[in-house]
Amino acid sequence: MSTESLIVRTLEGEEWGFIKRLIMDSVTRQIRHADVVLADTGKIVRVPWESFEFQNEDIRLSADFGESRPSSLESEVEMAHTMAMDLWP
Repeated sequence: MSTESLIVRTLEGEEWGFIKRLIMDSVTRQIRHADVVLADTGKIVRVPWESFEFQNEDIRLSADFGESRPSSLESEVEMAHTMAMDLWP
């Protein structure tokens, strides 16, 4: 799997980053978050899965990440029952 297929774009179509890791709920087996490497800084940010839109071959960020960031309490509770799957080294 190449990083080209995992590129995340803004709603305007600009490259925002690429998905490095998926975080899944170990009970429901549903994807909860994706770790995205930002194109401009190389910083890794965790984005809730529902913040992405899938349009044909494109992955778009549907909301401003700052608006969709869960609170720290929600993150700790959610992360208690998760497992990670790296997609790119």
